[in-house]
Amino acid sequence: DLEKREKLAGILSYITCLLKFMSIPSHSIDKLVTANTEKYKESSTIPGIILIKFMKMFADAQKSMLSREKSQLLISYILVLTLFVDEFDSDPSDIAKDLKMTPASLKPYYMELGCGFRKSCVILSLPLKFPTLRLPSQGGRRNRR
Repeated sequence: DLEKREKLAGILSYITCLLKFMSIPSHSIDKLVTANTEKYKESSTIPGIILIKFMKMFADAQKSMLSREKSQLLISYILVLTLFVDEFDSDPSDIAKDLKMTPASLKPYYMELGCGFRKSCVILSLPLKFPTLRLPSQGGRRNRR
């Protein structure tokens, strides 16, 4: 139906903006933070209000660049949106090409999102199953006073 197609078109457009933002070199992000943002908004292919939102969400304010953590967050946002578009049953090979990564290198990101794997597909099923944290055992430690 028309409403569903419009919603999917909006999500795909947003994914495209996220991918464009991710491809901006670090030195350009630094210029965006320090320079007149209005000037850049006029020349950018990313709409101004969305660019400002991405800067707040993903650019590290202290370093004026995409930190490793923020870059991982950006990738996770993109993967969640692609899962939504594919009705939570997605083939990661296409988005891996767009992210300039391999499908295997995306596996940890999908696991953090609670996804399962079936052949070449990633599935987000309910209830969510997240990887368990392995805490060091304290069996060998004793309090000595």
